[in-house]
Amino acid sequence: MSTKRSKLKLAVLLVFFVSIGVVCRADLSKAASLMARTGRQNQAQSNKANADNKVRLELPKELRAPAAAADYVGTDTCKACHVEQFDQFAVTAHYVTMTSSKYPDTQKGCEMCHGPGKTHVDAGGGTGSILNPKNSKATEVAAMCATCHQDESGRQNFHQNQHDIATVSCNDCHSPHQPHKKEFMLISDTQELCISCHREVSRDFAKPFHHKVPEGGMSCNDCHQQHGLLNKTQTIDLAGGMDAMCLRCHTDKQGPFVFEHMSARSEGCITCHNPHGSINNRMLVRSDMKMLCMQCHSDRQGSAADDPQKAHDLRDPRYQNCTSCHIMIHGSNSSRLLLH
Repeated sequence: MSTKRSKLKLAVLLVFFVSIGVVCRADLSKAASLMARTGRQNQAQSNKANADNKVRLELPKELRAPAAAADYVGTDTCKACHVEQFDQFAVTAHYVTMTSSKYPDTQKGCEMCHGPGKTHVDAGGGTGSILNPKNSKATEVAAMCATCHQDESGRQNFHQNQHDIATVSCNDCHSPHQPHKKEFMLISDTQELCISCHREVSRDFAKPFHHKVPEGGMSCNDCHQQHGLLNKTQTIDLAGGMDAMCLRCHTDKQGPFVFEHMSARSEGCITCHNPHGSINNRMLVRSDMKMLCMQCHSDRQGSAADDPQKAHDLRDPRYQNCTSCHIMIHGSNSSRLLLH
């Protein structure tokens, strides 16, 4: 009889805890759905504001009016004087304009970017008789590049770019004809280009605990889309948001878990971690674990002076390191309190 009663108690407890898990998961789903809906509304407002304030891309005056076919002299004519520049151009991706029938004569080789060369040739050369994109406005250079690259993957949201397209030019990072062949025709390595402006990030990468970007283990564009996305940090747009990007590498933190850490679900990885680097182990935003936890769990910060034995009394060294007990802080399949 006693054995049957014990089994019944166990069954009731099992049903109770499963019910709690279902309710918690339903609440988490509602919270996630609400956040997603709010995020879409905010993004729609942001998109409208960006559209209202959109910087107009306009071609340089030399390229605005259609030119006659006779005004184009061909790349071979350019090569006669600019041998070094042609040799550099010939090893870049743009050389496909010379070999593919996809491109008309007006979009082939040098004159694709520099415009018709007849006036320049007739003048016997000189900087005043030919378009040099290096001396053009950033918006004009962007308009030139967009004639071919606008519809490519990763560039459809160019107008949402956090890089100010009125001042940051395409040729600040790319070189159409460069002395050394580099991926994507970059002037320098990706990391060097990014930190030349983003100095605060370079300082984070110099901290003891950081993602291995300086060591070459990963690159800035593994996480960021430099040509513009619909979020302020231009992090790569994946289903699941910013955390989905982290979980591509940190797969053991992905779940789903029966018992989830609410902050991981609702606020994300950057609640606790600095994604670029930190002086704290595991790239945490705080050096003291209990202070990090108390940002959310402020009701666990201590107990009355007349009750020193109460659990979570932070005066007791046993309770000053939360993860000594709550070891599965990203989620657990067996413990509601993330104990194991």
